[in-house]
Amino acid sequence: MEIANEIVENQFKFVFKYCVMKVLPIILGFILISLFSQAQIEPKSPVDTNTYIIVTNTTELVGKILRQDSAEVKVLTTDNREVIVPAYLIKSIEVLDRSEFDYFGTYVGKDAFATRYIITTNGLPLERGKHYVQWNLFGPDVHFSVRENLSLGIMTTWVAAPIIGTFKKSWQLNDQVQLAVGGLAGTGSWLFPRYAGALPFGSVSFGDRTANLSLTAGYGVIASPNKAEGRLLFGVAGITKVTKYISLLFDSVVMPWQGNTQGGFALLMPAVRIKTDPGEALQIGVAGLITNDTYDSDFPVIPLPVVQWYRSF
Repeated sequence: MEIANEIVENQFKFVFKYCVMKVLPIILGFILISLFSQAQIEPKSPVDTNTYIIVTNTTELVGKILRQDSAEVKVLTTDNREVIVPAYLIKSIEVLDRSEFDYFGTYVGKDAFATRYIITTNGLPLERGKHYVQWNLFGPDVHFSVRENLSLGIMTTWVAAPIIGTFKKSWQLNDQVQLAVGGLAGTGSWLFPRYAGALPFGSVSFGDRTANLSLTAGYGVIASPNKAEGRLLFGVAGITKVTKYISLLFDSVVMPWQGNTQGGFALLMPAVRIKTDPGEALQIGVAGLITNDTYDSDFPVIPLPVVQWYRSF
């Protein structure tokens, strides 16, 4: 019995010694090699799934960024072209969100001048550092983004009469609702030096820079040395981007009639805005004017042409 126990004990010692001396170093070696090889593999960079718009001096590219460095950007466009753009040509690179694509996934983008219709504005602020001029048949209308959600402007005619200053302060209430308060104030300048006017207003809008609807109300006052008269004005306006280059819009300004004592008018203005270049657009429409006189005449609506050019700077 003792001999059997001694044999088992010797076998156990042999197996233990063999494992410690032979097998264990091999296992440890494999472990160390595995750890070392994993340490040499660089972690993979997260895949950029964003879609970008790259604006150059002459064009816009929409797609995924495959590579970007200080010299160039390589882009896979939405039509599966690989385009390399030198960095010195790039004006801006922005991430696009879902609202800038239509139901079929086609890129339509934001309207660069979505804060403005024909005459009225809305609750959306001018983007920081993005200014624009609206050239009208009668004269220029320039607006400057001076601070976050605050813009100032000036409008006049080609003969510099009248001259009107504007301001607008905006608040983003949520992703789809904006509020703005502002005002216009000016004088008749050298042509009508005895007259001055002001129009404080408030506007609430629903939507974004691709499509929005706004409701605006204000109180306009015209003053001269002898008297001052004021009336309520309001309007409904909206815009929608239907393709990458075309937006449809509607604007209106209404001064309510007050019986037979004070007349009023309604100005209804449909139009189309055509994007001609990045930061430029042509706007064509017609303004239908309805007044007390036209209401009872054979021509209830007086059509007026609308032609405007937009340019950002």
